[in-house]
Amino acid sequence: MSYEEDDFSKIYKYSDLIKNTEGKEIEGKEGVEIHRDFDLMGPLLADMEALVREIEFSKGGVGFTWERDGKNRLVPIATSLGKRYFSDVMVFFELYAFAERYVFSPHVEALCEAFAALELHPSFFPFRGNLPDPGTGKTPLQLFNDVLAKVAEIVGSSKFREQLRVRRRNAERNEAKGLAIEQQVFANRSRQLVLMLHFGYEEKHRSSVTLEEIQQHRKKFFNNCRTNKLLRGIVDYIWKIEEGEESGLHLHMLIFYSADSCRDVHIAKQIGEYWVKVTGGKGRYWNSNANKLFHEKYGHGIGTGEINWDDDAKREALRTNIRYMAKADQFLKARLDGCHLFGTSQVKDKKKIGRPRSKKPKLDDEPADITLADSLDNTGTDAMSPDTDLDD
Repeated sequence: MSYEEDDFSKIYKYSDLIKNTEGKEIEGKEGVEIHRDFDLMGPLLADMEALVREIEFSKGGVGFTWERDGKNRLVPIATSLGKRYFSDVMVFFELYAFAERYVFSPHVEALCEAFAALELHPSFFPFRGNLPDPGTGKTPLQLFNDVLAKVAEIVGSSKFREQLRVRRRNAERNEAKGLAIEQQVFANRSRQLVLMLHFGYEEKHRSSVTLEEIQQHRKKFFNNCRTNKLLRGIVDYIWKIEEGEESGLHLHMLIFYSADSCRDVHIAKQIGEYWVKVTGGKGRYWNSNANKLFHEKYGHGIGTGEINWDDDAKREALRTNIRYMAKADQFLKARLDGCHLFGTSQVKDKKKIGRPRSKKPKLDDEPADITLADSLDNTGTDAMSPDTDLDD
């Protein structure tokens, strides 16, 4: 089973986490603010994804059949698809299927396309209860079967397969770039300080912040790496533009920082405060390094803070975060046309001195080198150069 098929529910949980939570000071301490869509949109989209994949795999399916009871009345009998998904499809139909903020995965978009093709819309047909649709005379249960049939038609088309191929290709390219940077920074230096930050805006400014503005702030921030003493400690980075219903436009930032200091929470706080300065006071930030246990709770492990090259557990948690960060747009992304949503710094191969690094027991802490993945093109400059935008 491929990564996409095996882990899509975890990636939806990741998207839910970064879109619907943010930092907030609670009783003088850094805490977590949970937005109203948290633990609703992510699980719901995972269920819609699973439904459409099941239809795709089985090449069809129905949600309900009808049998006559002892009084010769037709009684609906739910199939496994009807039992598992009918209620969630009704919720998705009313809350998200026609929302303009997001682009869903090709599978979930197929479900939205089926609604549109059948001329179903929550503004004139709520898709609940037992009342028939005024236009067709069909009940919601009957229309559910029609929706599944239309989905089967859509996912069986060559157009759908091409859309799926393009989205997967772009996500895999972003993943390869992000993982290669992780490998390269530890090849160049045996210990890194890994910082995870959310760069957003104060609530009163969110409705007015434009895509162009957040891009300008991002570029200004990284351009200042050349001259600012604090930012010169940034070795490499990965960024991603996100948009949440309540959190608005924001940047999800993964920063590799010079490990001369082990005070990751303090340094992340200083960098966050610099973001506020870059935005002219309009910005705010979330220091995720101060909430490591919150992120570990959601299955990512602790992939931030001080990490040594031979710390397998932390590096695997870090790589998992990078994979989810790169692949999230394959399943859910903001509808932001004409711009790059994911990008990285460029890295140089460090000139190898002495014998190569090899895996050693924990007691032997002599530094050495590892090799960069062969699959990446050697484009590199360091973090002091303009960052590289990657197409979605």
